[in-house]
Formats: sequence, structure tokens, C-alpha cells
Amino acid sequence: MHNPGPRRSLMGTVTLRTVNRMMRTGESNEVSNEKLVRLIESSLWDLVADADDYGNLAEVVRAHLARSATARTGILEYIVTIRVSAVSDFVAADHFKVDISANARVKIAWISKNFTDHFLGKIERDVSATSMRVYRLLESPPDDLIIVVLGRCRDTMLAHLCKLLEKQPNGENGRLLTNRKTNIFYIRDIAGALWAVDACWNGGGWFVGASSVEGPSGWFVGSQVFSC
Repeated sequence: MHNPGPRRSLMGTVTLRTVNRMMRTGESNEVSNEKLVRLIESSLWDLVADADDYGNLAEVVRAHLARSATARTGILEYIVTIRVSAVSDFVAADHFKVDISANARVKIAWISKNFTDHFLGKIERDVSATSMRVYRLLESPPDDLIIVVLGRCRDTMLAHLCKLLEKQPNGENGRLLTNRKTNIFYIRDIAGALWAVDACWNGGGWFVGASSVEGPSGWFVGSQVFSC
């Protein structure tokens, strides 16, 4: 199966490093609320692997995101909270297989190399039932900004993604988008690193991928983000 092509928006970025340098060279107490909110709302961020690496800047950004409803809703629009059931033992390789036959538990047409390398060896045990929040992207922010907005609620489980796929195995209507828009989950791989895992119905089956959260590209407007 061929690579399904980009599911992200390749928009330009300005660098957080530039802002960080500004804040570390005597201007940290001079930056106006208006300027920071404008930067946040623009969704033009350079790649940031971990906001904590940026020290004071990370705290300022988090504080403004928490206080600014405009900034928060300008990126993500809350849709609904759903309940996903518990899973006692989840072996990824048993569930994520390319199979578009009539007997497939879930019709999966393509799995990316990143997902194969980082997630097929994963086993999750005693995964509790959870409530997941679903958001719609109103802009095309890169993962680092989405992660800052979601905060501690960003991490989800591979077993819960699988549960949702099993409710729409043939692209039926449901909580997951099936209009070629992307469903995005932030999940840790077998080494504990956070990745953006995406599932997209492409007509004949699900396309499942994984991409680094360090990339500068944003997701397309209208995609969905799931968090716990």
C-alpha cells in the first residue's frame, strides 16, 4: 500500500527560540500580554520537543493559555466527552494488522513505518476505563502547541484508540472522523517517548500513522484531537 500522503498542513513558522532569546536577554519582564497572546493565537511556532526545555518561556506560555479563553478556543474547539472501556491486556501486534478483507476485525489498509517501529511491540496491561475529551482543530498548529494547550491531559492509550476503531471497523459513522480528516492521539511508544498517532479513514480502510511531536508542520483544520 502506498503512503497516503500528507495529513498535515505545511505552513510557515516563526521560531520559539527567537522569543526565548528575547526573554533571556533582559526583556523577560517587558513582554506585553498582547504580544504573547498574539504569538499564541497565530499558531506559528517552531518545533519544541519539550516545553520545559525553554524554562521561563514555557511557564509564561502556559499561564497565558490558562487565562486566555480566546487563545485556547482559537486553536481547539471542545466537542464532547466520551467514555472508553477498560482493557485488561492489550498487545498491539494482535490488533494493528493490514487487513481489508471482509473478515477483518478492523479494516486497516496501511500502517506507517514509524508506527510499526515504535508501537507494534507495545503491550499495555490493566488499562482503566476513561473519559476522553474530543476537540476539533480550528487552526493548523503544530503538535508542540497542541500539547501545551492540553497540558497533563495530553497522553492517551493505544488500547483506547483500538477500542474506538473497533466501533467503526468499516468506516461507519461514529466518534472517529471518516471524512478523510485525521483523528489525532498523543501516545507513548515502547520506549516511553510521546508521539502523535493518527488514524484516518481513506475509503477502503483505516490508515494508521505515527509522527514525531517535534516537527514544525501543523495538522489540517477540521482534524480531531483526543485527550484524557
